[in-house]
Amino acid sequence: MFCSRTNNRQDGNRRMSRSRAGNRRSGNCGMFRPRAGNQRGGNSGMFRRRTCDRRSGFTLVELLSALTLGALLIAALLKLHHNAQWAHAAAANRAAIAQKLIVLRRAVGESVAGIVPMCSAKARRFNLMTAGASAPFWLKLFESTVQVIGGGEGGAPDGLKRAGDRPGERRAQSDVLIVRGAALPAVSVSGHATGTRAFVVSDTAGFRPGDAALICDEHAAALFQVTDVGAHSLGYGGGGVRPGNCAGAFAAGGCAQQHRFGGGAVIARYAASVFYVGVGKSGGGFSLYRQRPGVVRAGATRRLTLSAEEIITGVQQIAAEVVVRHGGRLRYADAGGGGSGGGSPFAIALEAVVNGHNGPGGGEESHAFVITL
Repeated sequence: MFCSRTNNRQDGNRRMSRSRAGNRRSGNCGMFRPRAGNQRGGNSGMFRRRTCDRRSGFTLVELLSALTLGALLIAALLKLHHNAQWAHAAAANRAAIAQKLIVLRRAVGESVAGIVPMCSAKARRFNLMTAGASAPFWLKLFESTVQVIGGGEGGAPDGLKRAGDRPGERRAQSDVLIVRGAALPAVSVSGHATGTRAFVVSDTAGFRPGDAALICDEHAAALFQVTDVGAHSLGYGGGGVRPGNCAGAFAAGGCAQQHRFGGGAVIARYAASVFYVGVGKSGGGFSLYRQRPGVVRAGATRRLTLSAEEIITGVQQIAAEVVVRHGGRLRYADAGGGGSGGGSPFAIALEAVVNGHNGPGGGEESHAFVITL
């Protein structure tokens, strides 16, 4: 009996050791372990369940705190992303405005640089194309190189682009800038054939019937429409052109002014550019338009007319003033149908309200600059 008890105790100890080792390896809290009394010779088959003290998962407070911190982090990232997008859009808007201002200055500057003053300031001036009622305003008003028609003024000349809300129509609140003069190259006049109503020239320089031309000498300056082009002559007495010249031009009777141009006179093309703000063609917003003269052929008749082109989108308004030199001083000339206001035009002071693009970060800016003549 003594040997039997010893063997039983050894067997129970070995089973208990294996059970503990298995529990340590598996970490299973649901395994059974023998009671302490069994090691002292009790029944090795009696076991009790071991409870697990280890906890797993998050509490409700921890979960809510994590959600709150995550929401705050996401909100901060979204705000940062929005600010970055707005800054990028604002920078793009400023770049677009700068580009449009460059185009605007270039367009007005090229129009100014491409012409020369209309002969001598002391020369008598007369216009052969003002006799007909169909003569456009930009041919009637050629006394000064630069003219500003103020926005909203009731005294706008006939033929000016009408104000309205259709694409291409003028915005009434914006000024109209007119730049005109003689476009080089000029040709020399060697004679004036009053009988055939033509000028004898050294070279026709690409003149075509219907072109507006300016002839100048020391004493007079006249605007006329070319009706015939010969090998060495430019005629002004023929038909087939509109608006045409008054009858009996220059030396012969019939015109208000008479003058005979001889050797020493020059002839150049008459150049004009009319800048105005009108309704954009793409729909919505305003654009800067430029009108320039051109000859349009309708059957056998060549008509001199202005053609408009949309050159800059997003221009909301322009305000212009002419700076003149008068008595050795610079001053602003009066707008509203007036030209140089009794002085010699010196520069154009121009202010433009330009919109880069619509949407976030977009908007309009006002910029002013001066273009010297």
